[in-house]
Amino acid sequence: MDIHPFEEWLPAKFHPGFEVSNFGNVRFQDTKQLAELRKGADGFIYANLDLPVDYLVAAAWHSGEELIEGKFDVIHQDGDTTNNMSYNLVAVPL
Repeated sequence: MDIHPFEEWLPAKFHPGFEVSNFGNVRFQDTKQLAELRKGADGFIYANLDLPVDYLVAAAWHSGEELIEGKFDVIHQDGDTTNNMSYNLVAVPL
């Protein structure tokens, strides 16, 4: 079940079996159950995965060029590392 009527989902590029939304949520692809999100000591939001949610959202929603795991950084346009809405993220190749 989607959290918001305008929330859309795409497969998580670096984690098969998961999907990420344009609202910064993560869910299991098969059950559609939301993954639990937590704030890490570094100030970024994580799901039950080894990559921060902003990285997963940027890879899924900003793939005009093919992004390679570990070869790009994510900038939060508003400076808030907990705001993982797709419109707030910019993927910058390293």
